[in-house]
This record gives sequence, structure tokens and C-alpha cells, in this order.
Amino acid sequence: MTATELVQAYYAAFNAGDMPAFLDLLADDVVHDINQGERQVGKATFAAFMDKMNRCYRERLEDIVVMQNADGSRAAAEFVVHGEYLADDEGLPPASGQKYVLPGGAFFDVTVKGRGSHAAQPQSGIDPVAAACQIVSALQTVVARNVHPADAAVVSITRLAGGDAYNVIPETATFGGTARFFSREMGDLVHRDTKETDAFLWEQEDADARLGELQALVASALTKSHILI
Repeated sequence: MTATELVQAYYAAFNAGDMPAFLDLLADDVVHDINQGERQVGKATFAAFMDKMNRCYRERLEDIVVMQNADGSRAAAEFVVHGEYLADDEGLPPASGQKYVLPGGAFFDVTVKGRGSHAAQPQSGIDPVAAACQIVSALQTVVARNVHPADAAVVSITRLAGGDAYNVIPETATFGGTARFFSREMGDLVHRDTKETDAFLWEQEDADARLGELQALVASALTKSHILI
């Protein structure tokens, strides 16, 4: 079973309400990051979470789109949640059958590859942190300059990391985030400009031109409404 087939089977079982089949597709040490909450580990813990969710809510996922990397080892999904609030949940207003629609979400991780050097000799390396910051700044225009103000979409960069020493320019920098939207059209637009990927490789051998070329690429990306991923 490929990663895409696994994800498709997972969500099909969810929509069918087949919890045994749904849980059987998960590893025993599955990691679950609860929205606006803690990280939980283990199938038994996740099963208890789903028991509560099924008691309080009735949800169905629609407009499911599954994406996978080139070798089929990783996949991600986006969808729109259509739900009904059935029973009181802690911290929320009393349930009275309220219905809701939640936007789909896409998640991405980007790795920028440079060439490490001592911080006192930056001309000897290619700084991936500077490159990552340029790309992150460019990503902010995906919604601001491409989505109609009356439509709903958001792209958020939620983490950025590079190196673990104060005096060394690292070999790589990574960042990740999420895109959220309600309509299929908005999802297509956001994906066009922030393609979900495992790695963004920026390698420039000409040290004298590296930052200038990156800046030119980012400027071009902004002009064309495409981000360098």
C-alpha cells in the first residue's frame, strides 16, 4: 500500500464511521498533535480521543485531496470538515446540534541547503538562514497579493530553525507551516504558489553572486505570483 492509498483508506474509514478499520491503519506509536492542544502518543490514547470526538461531534470530510512525494514514502491531505455539535464538550458552549464547516489544511516542510562557514567569514559560505528568511517573507504575499479580499485563505509559517551554534553559519535551515482555506479554488491557488514539498534545494556555487541571485529569484517569484518551492 502506497502512502496515498494508506491516507485514502484512513479517511474512507473515518467517513464510514468504521473505527476498528480506522485505528488498524495506525502504528502503535502514532503521534497526534491536537489542534491548539498537546501532543499525544500511542494508538490507545488516540482511540480514547476519538471516543470523545465521536460522542461530541459528527463529522464528515469532503473535497479530500491527497498528495505524496516522488518516491511515495510520505503523503499529506487537505479536506473540508462538515460537522455537527452533538454533546457538550469541555470549554465550549452547550451543544444544540450546531453545524459547522472547517477549512481544509495543508502542511509543508522546507529545507534550504547552503554551505556552512564560520560566522566571522560569511563570504566563505552560503547562508541558508538568510535565504530561508527571504523565502518566508515572500510567502506572506501568497494570500495578500493573490487572494480576493472577500475570500478566505491563510498561509502561516509556524517554525524556523537553522544550526545550533552562535558562531557557525549552518549547512541548512528549515521552516514549516500550514495553509488553510474553505474552497477547492482557494486550495488550488494556495497550492500553486506554495507547493507542498519535502525539500527546497537552493545551491549556488558562485559565492559572489549567491545572495543577489536569491534576491532576484524571490523578486521574480513575487512578480509571477509563484514561490520558490
